[in-house]
Amino acid sequence: MADSFEFVGELMNFTDAELECRRRGFDGLAVISSPEEFNFAITASIELRKLWGLWVGLRFDLDLQKMQWDDGTEPASNMPGLSEIGRSSIKCIRINIKGFLGKQKCHAERYAICGNRTRTFKEASGITHKFKKPFNISSTLEVHHVHSYLECTILCSSQYLCNAAWFDAPSLTCNLVRADGYTGLENSQNAQTFVREGYIGYTE
Repeated sequence: MADSFEFVGELMNFTDAELECRRRGFDGLAVISSPEEFNFAITASIELRKLWGLWVGLRFDLDLQKMQWDDGTEPASNMPGLSEIGRSSIKCIRINIKGFLGKQKCHAERYAICGNRTRTFKEASGITHKFKKPFNISSTLEVHHVHSYLECTILCSSQYLCNAAWFDAPSLTCNLVRADGYTGLENSQNAQTFVREGYIGYTE
C-alpha cells in the first residue's frame, strides 16, 4: 500500500499541500476512506504527527453541509473523530496528532499525504463468523447473487463503506452492510459473515 501514497514532510497550508501533491504526480491529497488505507496512514505517519497534523483529501462542503472526500464519496460513519466534527465555516480536514479526523483552518500549516483517485484493489482484513449473520439490520449497502463466501468477502473489500458481508448459502446471496446498519451478530444455520477490521481509533 505504501506505493499508493506519499507523505509531504514539509509544513504547508491546505491549498499549497494540494498543489504540492499534484506537482509530485498525484491527483491531490489522499482519499483514505477504507479502514485499510486509513490505518496505514495512521501507522506510517506517527513520526510526522508528533507535533503537527496531516492534511487529507476530505472537506466539509459548506453548501451541502456535509463531509466529502475529494473523489466525491462520503466518509464512513465510524471513522475516528468524524462524529465529533460539528458544522462551522471551516472546511478543511486533517488527521490530528492522536489520529482522529478534525477540522482545521485552511491557512494553518500541516504535513500532508498525497494519493491518486484511481484505486487499486486491496483485500480487506477481518474475521469470519460461521453460522452467524448481522442482527437488527436497518439498511443494506448492496445485495449480490454470488457463487461463494469468498466472492462475498471480495465484494466487501471493494466497497469501502462495507463493514460486514453476510453470505446466505441456500439463496447464494451476499448482503453488504455498513457499520451503522446493524447492531451485532445472531445465530443463523446457513450463514457466514465476514466482519471487516475497523479503523484505528487512537495512536500515541
